[in-house]
Amino acid sequence: MLARAVLTPPSFDILSLNGVKALFQVKVEESRFQLVVMDAAVYADLLPHVLAGLFRWHFTTDNIRSRWLIAWANRLSLAVNIVLKSILRVLFSVQPVLWLIRVFVSTIGIFLLNPVSTGSVRVKRRAAFSTASPVRRKDLDIEVNLGYLQDERDVRALMKGWIASDQVIDLLHGVEVFPGAAIRQLGNFRLDWSRFKRFARFICLPYFHWCGTCAMLLVTDQDESSAVVDSELRVRHILSLRVCDASVFPTTTSAPTALTCAALGHLLGSNLAKEHS
Repeated sequence: MLARAVLTPPSFDILSLNGVKALFQVKVEESRFQLVVMDAAVYADLLPHVLAGLFRWHFTTDNIRSRWLIAWANRLSLAVNIVLKSILRVLFSVQPVLWLIRVFVSTIGIFLLNPVSTGSVRVKRRAAFSTASPVRRKDLDIEVNLGYLQDERDVRALMKGWIASDQVIDLLHGVEVFPGAAIRQLGNFRLDWSRFKRFARFICLPYFHWCGTCAMLLVTDQDESSAVVDSELRVRHILSLRVCDASVFPTTTSAPTALTCAALGHLLGSNLAKEHS
């Protein structure tokens, strides 16, 4: 999800509990989005996260040759980001600042559905691991790489959604106040690809819960080794073990995962009732 802050005519409407004012389902070419108009200070966290993200730098071998310096520079950048976010969160939660933001500012959230970028989870045994005893969490190192927007196709898709959200700003009779010119070309105010890509990768927020780490076997899959569970949610090669949560999704969903998980639970319960009846 990417967010745009928009200055709008004053609104004194009673908001929903999650601050959502309007929701649009949009398809641009092959990309699908939800464009959500929200209270700009939802949970007093949305804008602090976005604003603080602008002041976070990510260092790579392109600008620093020493891997040791890269690691410490990124840690320092993250620490500055956390401190700034905390300060803004406190500021935005204080009256009358919070009231002014809720009345005069709206946030348009651009939610990309069905992204193609994937992350990874790696489980490694520690050196002191003993095969003579049961495996415990302390014996393992777990590395999680989120991989958000690492595939440029997702960034280009979000760029389309960003352009489509201009129509929502027109409906609101609003004026964008953030990020504004920070991601546009000087002079003609068109989106600048390099600036937008950097902005998207540093400011993006997750929309749905993680899924796919115990992926279900698809009918079209030729190689069964790529799947963890079958269509009955049984873990392959392990007797009487099943998995029933968002981790079994073979692909991302186009809706919040909670109801899909509830449907999975109902399916598993029905199957177990049949087996033991």
